[in-house]
Amino acid sequence: MTTSQYTIRTYQDHDANQIAAFDVNAMLAYRYNRDYEHQNIFCAVDSNDHIVGVGHIVPDQTWSAIEHTNKPSDFVYQLNIDISLNEELQPPEHVYGDLLKSLLNRGKELRAGYPDKKVRVTHTISSDDLEEIDFYLSKGFATHRTHLLMKRDLKEDIKDYSLPGNLVIKRWEMETQAEEEQYLAAEAKGDLYGVSWSLKHLRWTKNG
Repeated sequence: MTTSQYTIRTYQDHDANQIAAFDVNAMLAYRYNRDYEHQNIFCAVDSNDHIVGVGHIVPDQTWSAIEHTNKPSDFVYQLNIDISLNEELQPPEHVYGDLLKSLLNRGKELRAGYPDKKVRVTHTISSDDLEEIDFYLSKGFATHRTHLLMKRDLKEDIKDYSLPGNLVIKRWEMETQAEEEQYLAAEAKGDLYGVSWSLKHLRWTKNG
């Protein structure tokens, strides 16, 4: 997509340095988390090759089960989107909406590979960001799930609770793929939807 002010294109490796200036977490994910594929990341670039905004669409835990046949027909597989703007460059008015349009079009392409599956595109918004909530509602999004955040003042003492005699907490390096898959299987058993992270996401988290 091209306008008189910017072009939207897919991510390239050399974009990471510019993105780090306004979204370090996105830069790290693009460089090191293999769930973030280049064709699923879009950059809005001005005429001077400056990145004014970036967005991605990435599978969440449910997507890892989309190739399986053991899920009910109404099971929903989710793709998460997020967009960041480089506020120091005073991004053009419509760049956020144009990045969203590119992400939704990419979501349709991903969904087309699974015509018999239910696929949902999601975006998480803080409850006090009313402007962003209004924007996404205006684009046809609807409230799906509320996340509650538990906060604790770490200046306060942390009580020591003893574990049952048959349990021990220890660091687990998971040095082999078999051990990693054992971890993911346990995670799936404890998940509300019976899914776990992808192997790529687990390795990204371990390396972090």
